[in-house]
Parts: sequence; C-alpha cells; structure tokens
Amino acid sequence: MIEGFLNYLRFERNYSELTIEGYGGDLRDFQAYFQGLNGGLTWQNVDADVVRGWMEQIGQQTPERHPNLLQIRHDHGARRSQPRTCRRGT
Repeated sequence: MIEGFLNYLRFERNYSELTIEGYGGDLRDFQAYFQGLNGGLTWQNVDADVVRGWMEQIGQQTPERHPNLLQIRHDHGARRSQPRTCRRGT
C-alpha cells in the first residue's frame, strides 16, 4: 500500500524524490507503530485515535519533528460538513 501511494506521488503528482522519501519514511514509521499495538490494526481500520497516539509519541521523542504524514489529506470517503455563514444585508 505504501509503495503504491509513493508511486502515485512520483508518477501522477510529480513530487520530488526527497519529498517521496520523507513521506515514505513517515508512512513506514506509522505502520510499524500501529502494527505494534494490540488489536490487529491494518491501514483499513486505523482511526484518528491511533494517529493521535502516534503523533504524541513522535512529539515526545523528537518535539521539533513535523511528520510529512500530517500534510496528507485522507478523506476516508466521509465529508465533514462545513459551517455555513450567513451574510446579513447582502
């Protein structure tokens, strides 16, 4: 799954190799983290709590690090509703 995503970045999005390496490292680190937890987690069933736990762990190990994974928007097929603004008088 990771290699497929990295190839997408490489061939479809034309990202630089350094960026791809950074994303790849973060994704492999995250995969190792969630596979080390109890519960038989996979990419398909990881939830926001698992991501938060990983981010907290990284923050404790290396506070200055900002994982490239945070830049990846993954929608899971569900849209969050955006608050509507009401303009009065227009």
